[in-house]
Amino acid sequence: PIPIPCTSSSDNSPVYKFLVKIPS
Repeated sequence: PIPIPCTSSSDNSPVYKFLVKIPS
């Protein structure tokens, strides 16, 4: 998984939620 920028839209995927915690 690639480090995505912190964005709060629809974190349905657990992986996405995990990445969201890490601000790129």
